[in-house]
Formats: sequence, structure tokens, C-alpha cells
Amino acid sequence: MTRQRRYEFDKKTRIEAFQRCNGHCEQCGNKILSGNGPEYHHRYKPATEPGSNTLDNCQVLCARPCHKLITDKESKPMQARTKRVFEKR
Repeated sequence: MTRQRRYEFDKKTRIEAFQRCNGHCEQCGNKILSGNGPEYHHRYKPATEPGSNTLDNCQVLCARPCHKLITDKESKPMQARTKRVFEKR
């Protein structure tokens, strides 16, 4: 199976997103402290789609619990489904 390319946020986008949220997690609202983020999540378009590394698609999260919960709830099932469909072909 070929690995898909990931479109990561560049430094400028990460800085602008962090300034937009004023250093707080955009999920729970807690201040992001050293050792717990920030982590940058692809909100609407997954990281494997071209054009997904825009400021509008960037969500600033604390590492735990927010980013872990979102990844476990949304991203992992979507990745598993994509893999199943790919392997079926």
C-alpha cells in the first residue's frame, strides 16, 4: 500500500492560528501550557487532501484530552475505512 502525502501546516499558519485562539484550546477553552500542546488539527479537510493546510482548516488544541479524543473518535475510524476501501479494490 502506498503512503498518502500529508499536507502539514506551515509555521506562519500555526502562528496565526495560535494568535487567533489567544493561547487557548479551541475545543475546551483551557489555556495551553508547556507540555500539553499546542497541537494543530485539520478541522474540515483531512491532512491527506490538497489544500487542507489553510488557516481556516487549522484548529489549535491541547494535546490531552482534546486532540487525543478527536483523533480517536473521528480520524482513526475514517483512516480505517479508507484503508478497507483501498484494499477492496
